[in-house]
Amino acid sequence: MREDVRGRHSQAQEFDALRVKQNQIGEHLPRDHDFDVPDALVEEELANRCQNYARSSLRKVSTSRSGARLNKISEDFSPRGGQGA
Repeated sequence: MREDVRGRHSQAQEFDALRVKQNQIGEHLPRDHDFDVPDALVEEELANRCQNYARSSLRKVSTSRSGARLNKISEDFSPRGGQGA
């Protein structure tokens, strides 16, 4: 059982280290390189982040407030500038 816990802990540390590297790359690329990002990719990433935010905020905020806030965030950061689909 201890080996199992150690193994899971080790995997979690490796995952955390990988996530840090991915974030560093993600922050570095836009500063040094110009490239177009398709609207569909931006919208998909925004939807994923909103879903993650909703999951984490459900414990803290009522669902109606959370939903309204997510809609506002989606509109503000949408490539279409809040004009909808």
